[in-house]
Amino acid sequence: MKKQNPCLISQVILFAGLCCLAAPGQAWAYIGPGAGIALAGSYLPAIIGFVAALLLALIWPIRIFLKDRATRKVLKNRPIQKCVILGIDGFDPELAQDYMDQGLLPNFQRLATSGCFKKLQTTAPAITPVAWSTFQTGTNPGKHGIFDFLARGRASYAPVLSSVKAGGAAPHIRLGKFKIPRGVAPQRLLRKSKPFWEILGDEQIYSQILRVPVSFPAGEFNGAILAGAYTPDIRGTQGVFSYYYTGENRFENSEGDLHKVEFIGGAIHGVLTGPADPFEDDGEDLKSSFSVEVLSGAQAILKIGKTRLSLEQGVFSPWTRVRFKAAPGVHIHGICRFLLVSDQPEFALYVSPVHIDPARPAAPISQPKAYASFLARKLGPYATLGIPEDTQALETGILDQTAFLDQCLSVENERRKMFLHALKSAKQGLIACVFDSPDRIQHCFWDRLQSAGRDQDNPIKDVYVRMDKLVGEALEECRNRRSVFMVVSDHGFAPFNHAVDLNCWLEQKGYLKRLENPKSNKNLSAIDWGQTKAYAFGLAGIYLNIKGREPLGAVNRGLEARKLAEKIAGELKSLIHPEMEAAPITNVYHAKEIFKGPYAHESPDLVVGFARGYRVSWETASGAVGDRVFRKNNRVWSGDHCVDPSHVPGVLFCNKHFSKEDPHISDIAPTVLKMFGVNVPGFMDGAPLKIGKPSEDSVAWRISTPV
Repeated sequence: MKKQNPCLISQVILFAGLCCLAAPGQAWAYIGPGAGIALAGSYLPAIIGFVAALLLALIWPIRIFLKDRATRKVLKNRPIQKCVILGIDGFDPELAQDYMDQGLLPNFQRLATSGCFKKLQTTAPAITPVAWSTFQTGTNPGKHGIFDFLARGRASYAPVLSSVKAGGAAPHIRLGKFKIPRGVAPQRLLRKSKPFWEILGDEQIYSQILRVPVSFPAGEFNGAILAGAYTPDIRGTQGVFSYYYTGENRFENSEGDLHKVEFIGGAIHGVLTGPADPFEDDGEDLKSSFSVEVLSGAQAILKIGKTRLSLEQGVFSPWTRVRFKAAPGVHIHGICRFLLVSDQPEFALYVSPVHIDPARPAAPISQPKAYASFLARKLGPYATLGIPEDTQALETGILDQTAFLDQCLSVENERRKMFLHALKSAKQGLIACVFDSPDRIQHCFWDRLQSAGRDQDNPIKDVYVRMDKLVGEALEECRNRRSVFMVVSDHGFAPFNHAVDLNCWLEQKGYLKRLENPKSNKNLSAIDWGQTKAYAFGLAGIYLNIKGREPLGAVNRGLEARKLAEKIAGELKSLIHPEMEAAPITNVYHAKEIFKGPYAHESPDLVVGFARGYRVSWETASGAVGDRVFRKNNRVWSGDHCVDPSHVPGVLFCNKHFSKEDPHISDIAPTVLKMFGVNVPGFMDGAPLKIGKPSEDSVAWRISTPV
């Protein structure tokens, strides 16, 4: 921070203190457009925060008890009393069947035999935020508005995050060059429609929702929610790790923050980067300093603030609190974990992205706001970043496979504690919790299934077995006849052997033109829009460059656009991969065929359904134009699900038998409402699943496609 008039600074601090005393809890502060989210500082004096924490620990169980009693009265004469949904991201029905056949998943087998096990049809595209949004709302993407991880920017071609938008400054009072935040900065969850737990809340049926994707910022309703995937880190990103090293830099292409350091006085000194200064316009990033003293025997001592930690090479530290000082008495709190990668001959230290501290949340990661804090104080600190499993650090080699799996297991265990706590604390209502580790592990270890077969010991088998144990623990809490227990996954999995560069293909076919000397090749910045008719970005979509919709459109609406879309779709469906003599694309969907609703116009014009073994290239995903249409995928990321939805159905296990043979993920929301005796709203596309008697062949199906 630049030096300011001392008198003015004292006035600012005094005013901030008065605001703290007048505030009901925390004041929210905007962290600049670069960060992309609003954050909060801990404005209350330490003594008030300590007392508030003690009161919270006492009051929250009482709140749950009272809500539970109220829900019990409402449900007295309803069909069911309790519904528990265990969401497992990426849980594949084929692998589940194989592992059940081997006797490795006895609790899933128990569900399949006494209730049902069915393939759950997923969305087009079969992408996590799309599918989980349909799970929440019971609608097709045309009604909830999520079509990919990324969305088309309205004012420019630059892609933007599809799930959340932040913009503008928080309400504040200005004193000279300082601004004193006094309200919440604008930030909005972009998923439209209404999740079924909010509908239950309107009927006085209480829910606890844990880490369901596309739920940040957490919205108010008659229940409790902790936001899931796509919740940002303390800097407002989707997760940026830090790496400190001596010697040569072997990771120049890494997307993390890399810092070359030197030993000074027997220790290395580094800084962690936090959010931008909330007290100044275009404030610089706040910093927090630390030091590491290397000892003998692969040991080290880390000091950060008042914390002193012993580090052991190859072992993650516990969650460590980091304070970023914005002004005297004003701090923004985060948590991170340290990993001593190497102490000699060269030093290397990995630091996870700095997560929002759940005990002192700097953004609306839960509702009520106290829910995140209560869980932290009851169960200990936990990951709040939407995707805490650092696949990027694994991909670059900064984390080895052992460290990555340790990170996944740690996050999984935290989630397990939350889930089981919710199960035991609530006897009525809805509990839903999503586990992400199977998705991350299958993305990064699918090649092991192809190289040595699925019967070998591997991390994928291990995580499936752990999920089975979790199912067994959950079933113990659902023994009441009026309790329904479901396991739901958003999609299955497939190999990712070959990448298809859609933008390169469009260029070769004459639909896209590149600039001669572009400054960059990412985010669609290398395209000559005046001569481009179609372009691609994200993991499934092709967009037409339509006049009046795109900033520099070249295609007329109506007949010209329709004919162009039909021509591109036809050519893609006839595309052949010469090296493999195979068709890389199973189907191409026109938006008007699969998206219905008020937000359908925001979708890609075409959705590409890839064949098993194929996926869109990394270049296309980032809006770049590569130099080859086909490329063998040799990356750690060897499995994927961004293929035609027919190839990657999810799973539906339940302790009740549903008679429908081909349920869809949009059916879950209306089914839960119907079971609770709540009317299904007309906007939902899914239909309630009917409970019937299990047939002898209800679990005898198999999928014939190879891994």
